[in-house]
Amino acid sequence: MNKKIYYTILAILLPISIYQVINFSFENYFWCVLPIGILIVWLWSRKDIIDIIDIIGWFTNKKMPPARPIKESTSIQDVDFETQRKTYMELAKLCCSAENQAKILPFLANLKESQDGNDYDILDTIIEFLTDNDCLFIVSLDWKQEVEDLQWYLNAILEKNYNGLVVDFPKYDDGDFLHDVFERFNEALKKHDLQFSLIDTQSDEYVFVVHKVCDREKVIQLMHRIGYYSLPIPQKSDVEIFETQQKACTELTKLCCSVENQAKILPFLSNLKYEEYYTTYNHFLEGIIEFLDKNDYPFIVHFAWNQELEDLEGFLHDILATNYDGLIIDFPKYNEDDTFADVLDDFNHCLKKHDLQMGFIEMDSTDYVFVVHKVCDKEKVEQLIDNIGYYYFETGEEHAEIQKRIEEERLAAIPSEYDVKSFLFWLVILLLCPFFTYVTYRGFLKDGFSFWVIFIGITNLGFYYWSIVSIVGEFSLYRKWKERSNFSKQE
Repeated sequence: MNKKIYYTILAILLPISIYQVINFSFENYFWCVLPIGILIVWLWSRKDIIDIIDIIGWFTNKKMPPARPIKESTSIQDVDFETQRKTYMELAKLCCSAENQAKILPFLANLKESQDGNDYDILDTIIEFLTDNDCLFIVSLDWKQEVEDLQWYLNAILEKNYNGLVVDFPKYDDGDFLHDVFERFNEALKKHDLQFSLIDTQSDEYVFVVHKVCDREKVIQLMHRIGYYSLPIPQKSDVEIFETQQKACTELTKLCCSVENQAKILPFLSNLKYEEYYTTYNHFLEGIIEFLDKNDYPFIVHFAWNQELEDLEGFLHDILATNYDGLIIDFPKYNEDDTFADVLDDFNHCLKKHDLQMGFIEMDSTDYVFVVHKVCDKEKVEQLIDNIGYYYFETGEEHAEIQKRIEEERLAAIPSEYDVKSFLFWLVILLLCPFFTYVTYRGFLKDGFSFWVIFIGITNLGFYYWSIVSIVGEFSLYRKWKERSNFSKQE
């Protein structure tokens, strides 16, 4: 809908609703509440018309980017059924032979918005039809499926849609996952002016279509119209990064653990698989720390900032007993209200008397993660932690410097400005709330706690809550924006 039409209707509804509020006699509930209800619905529908805040933003002001999720939300927006149906037909015309189109297009043309009165997922329905009728077009593969399955589907698509074209796909190892070969298979297709594009369904499956290279932009646009983004082809470099982390952690284990402890930890590290690991854990060390804690193998220690220092001593004694020939160290005394930050340097000083020290891994958290290693191995440990993907520090001073660097990165991610329009919108809603409070009061005086009085009262409280929370959220965003501006000036 055009914005001018939206605001024109809003301008008509607003005075009518205010008039009804002022003259609300509760003699005819329907005609009194109807304009107010229409106004509320109209204001609510703006989320689909005006790009001020996203759909979730009605309840939470999600302005900051998410903190490294495994998979980010990939749905562009809710797309109406008819648009999806027509777009799938256009996509079929781009990716299918005339013979396949003769089977697919009638099916798409006859799709209904609901089956037996129930809504359904149109993409799943199309894939099921294509599979059952042997007219391959959009293919769905579970991430754990064999590479052989991918090659079979690609050959079948080439046979059906591209005149029986034969492509010499590269060889692969028996242990390869789909993501290991996508890039190489795609390069083989590109030699014949073809490629495949992945549809990001935000699930543990790969959904793709094969099309001409010259149609890439059209295919991406059609995916957007259906309501999805295109998922980048998994690069070999992603796996290589994981393997680098894996090797670095293996070397770190050899530097910091006894032979006995290595025998328990190294088999676990060598058996880690990229795809399996990151479907469970958000970052590389998360699963490793969980494994070590679960099996009581002292190596990488996670210590909460407010944990008792007695626990810290226990961890250190366990590490020394297991990895450093039962070495016993008398750590300095501390006060009951001391925290890790207060004793960090003192504890490290005691360890250094025995040619050992704590090396800390900065994980952008208030907690501490550390290993105990030889002083002479500091540079090696620092390099290995860097290869794993984290900062290394050994003193409170260095920790402060790293925190400052992380803060700079965090501030850089803050949007350049807060949303003035959103603030003004919710301010207007908040100013309208007293009118509905007045309506509720008049209704209560006349009818007591009737259905309509309770309904309007609860709705009114809801708008008070949403408007206040949203205004506070905009103020919070404004403060963060000012914080970044001031930080930039100081630099």
